[in-house]
Amino acid sequence: MKHGLCSLALGAALLAGCAGLATTATSGNASLAVRPLVENGQYRTQDMGGNTLNPYKATDIAHLVVKVYTVSGGTETPWRDAASNPVVRDVASSSLEAPISFDKLRPHTTYRLKAYAYKALGTDASDLISVEGGSTVDLVVTNDDRPAVGSLPVKLKSVAFGAETNENWVDVVNGGTATRSETIE
Repeated sequence: MKHGLCSLALGAALLAGCAGLATTATSGNASLAVRPLVENGQYRTQDMGGNTLNPYKATDIAHLVVKVYTVSGGTETPWRDAASNPVVRDVASSSLEAPISFDKLRPHTTYRLKAYAYKALGTDASDLISVEGGSTVDLVVTNDDRPAVGSLPVKLKSVAFGAETNENWVDVVNGGTATRSETIE
């Protein structure tokens, strides 16, 4: 009889512990972690002077900005913290190998993470070197105590080149166009 009461007490304690976990998860304590996965840009060419133009690569990233959204019924809404600020992580280039974690999320919710890679500090559009459509992932946060884990693709832009020519020369400029104004006849 003593063993039966002990077993019953142990079972009740275990159930109470499980109920506590479920309550925690439904109160916004779910989490997720993503690891940035950088995909280099395209195009590699050489100008007449022997200089090589290389596509953007992970070492060109000064920092990565990750924005979090919820997705429901096809509608994307910025995820906000307790102070109603949009949740954003700014990750230094030296930390791109480490997972990026987000917590205090709702369970049973789809989150969309968007990455923006910049070649310089700040968020000036001219320094953006990632492709928005290729730098997004959707992750579903469930009701268990394990964080949702995934990879966040960061697709870098292709490096454009510009060229001008006359009878004797060609200028190729990394990421832009040649600025000479001579005309070709």
